[in-house]
Amino acid sequence: MYTRKPAVAGSFYPGDEKRLRSMISQYRQEAVISGEGLDVVAIVSPHAGYVYSGPVAAYGYNLIEAVKPDVVVALAPSHRARFNGASILVEGLFETPLG
Repeated sequence: MYTRKPAVAGSFYPGDEKRLRSMISQYRQEAVISGEGLDVVAIVSPHAGYVYSGPVAAYGYNLIEAVKPDVVVALAPSHRARFNGASILVEGLFETPLG
């Protein structure tokens, strides 16, 4: 089975599982929100280097957790290749430092 290796682990975010979990946990603890009464349709999450975008992204992910949607769809641009349409991994896995 195809496994896509992480392209920017160790540069945009820590390549070490323990350090990455700690960083994400800290950002999420600091991003305090209340999802009560909110009707969330979508979030736009930055995804630059985590030291820059992580604190902002944490608010969006905490909001998702607070409102508990039935379905979450992640759409992301290609930073490495230009093409029309969409690219979908039909079968395979994405490897990250978190597993």
